[in-house]
Parts: sequence; structure tokens; C-alpha cells
Amino acid sequence: MIALVHVGKKELGLDESTYKFLLLGTVGKQSCKEMTLAELWRVVDFMVKKGFKIGSKLKAEGPKPYDELDDRPGMASPEQLRTIEMLWAQITNSPDFEKSLRKFIFKIAKVSDIKFLTLEGATKVIGALKKIRKIKDARERSDI
Repeated sequence: MIALVHVGKKELGLDESTYKFLLLGTVGKQSCKEMTLAELWRVVDFMVKKGFKIGSKLKAEGPKPYDELDDRPGMASPEQLRTIEMLWAQITNSPDFEKSLRKFIFKIAKVSDIKFLTLEGATKVIGALKKIRKIKDARERSDI
């Protein structure tokens, strides 16, 4: 993910000071090494909104988050878990990303951690997050 952020920096033509400002403004940190995976997702999402195109040649190499949780019958897929984190990163400004996400997941699916989501629970969480994002996007458009 760090490599993907750096590719985004290059593609967007950001100088070092602009890049640091982007990181600081997006997640409150000036270095990708200090960021959680969710924070890195938030930075990439912001870069995409600013015109960064993630093509097949730019995809991060190596294992993706939650790939180790693949092949669990009846449980959420790694893709669903990554989608949940990405959607949560788009709608929250919480300084404690993981804790607030766990609370949200517990409220919707009654499990204490994202790794324990069933297929049905992940579907409910994703649906709820998409509704929240739609409402947030509508509010942001009306504020313009």
C-alpha cells in the first residue's frame, strides 16, 4: 500500500511539501510508515478523487490485507473485509479508526472484530456503510 501511495504521488506530480501536506490533511500523519492500513486506504482514496488512476500495472504487489482469511466457508471474503475498511475510511474522521470500526461492526453484525464477520454479517455491514456514504456525499454536495 505504501508503494501505491508513492505511485500516486508521482502520477499526481506532487512535490515533497505538497505530498506531506496531503498526508497530514488526510490522516494527520506525515509518513506512510506511521499509518495503519486503513489510513493508507484513506490516502489512496483521496488521491483517486484528485485524479490518480489505479491501473493493473500500478496495483500493489504481494499479499493483500485479509488474504490469510480466504477459504472460510460461511465467513466474509477478504474482498468484503477490504471493502468494509475502504468504505469506513471514506466516511469516518475518527482518530481511532480500528476502535470505531469495531464498534460499528458490533452494532450491525454483533461480532467484536472484522475478522469474525460471516458472509451475511459482512453483507449487512457493507450495505449500511454504503447508505451512510450516500447520505454523506449528498450532504457534501448540498454544502457546495
